[in-house]
Amino acid sequence: MALAGPAGAQIAIGSTGLTLTTTLSYGSDWASRGFSQTRGRLAMQAETELVHRSGVYIGAAMASISHSSADTRRGTEIWGGYRFDLGDFNLDIGTVTYLYSGFETGPNRNSQPAFFEGFLKLTRQVGPVKLLGQIGLTPDYFGGTGLITYVEAGADWASGIWDLTLGGRMAFQRIDGTQRYNASGYGWWGIEFGRDFQIEGIGTIAVSAGYMGTSVSPQNCSSAVNESLEVCSQRAMGRIAFKF
Repeated sequence: MALAGPAGAQIAIGSTGLTLTTTLSYGSDWASRGFSQTRGRLAMQAETELVHRSGVYIGAAMASISHSSADTRRGTEIWGGYRFDLGDFNLDIGTVTYLYSGFETGPNRNSQPAFFEGFLKLTRQVGPVKLLGQIGLTPDYFGGTGLITYVEAGADWASGIWDLTLGGRMAFQRIDGTQRYNASGYGWWGIEFGRDFQIEGIGTIAVSAGYMGTSVSPQNCSSAVNESLEVCSQRAMGRIAFKF
């Protein structure tokens, strides 16, 4: 999870109506929907997004990962979409593609790890609280699992105390193809607090810490080759990011 804080530093590209935001981060773990992508190891991530004033945007991110029974060491996300206001709501409609390097040489090389997802996100500001919701659909999930439906809800509260923001998330992911997994779906939750430090003329440093977990039992926390993993358990996480 990531707090929906200020946009941070942005670089305007002439009079094109385009702005570019880049974020470099380092954390104690990198989790995706409650699951550790590094098996509890430190993770580095670089992200950049180009946004037009019309609301159209594209972006990409690359992070260090460590999957069991695979040679992959890097995960890549590429996304694009359109953000716009509708009444009191901000809507975000787009797609994201997930790519994993290294599976072509590991024992999971036939598991088709790459997949894409279409999503709809919405936010609404109510005083100091930002409400968030998301739904995503994936035709063929990681490892050729099948159709995935993902639903998430959350809120971020600008506390006004030392400029801290407190956020919470709850989500459920339904898995239609159960031939590779021991459950038809699972939930995850997380809480996080953080603060942004603005450095004039340079950028923004964002510091956050949180705690998260899933509903997946230890005996059902296994890989596509039924190897027991420690990626679903509850964990504390910390992160520092530089936005410019």
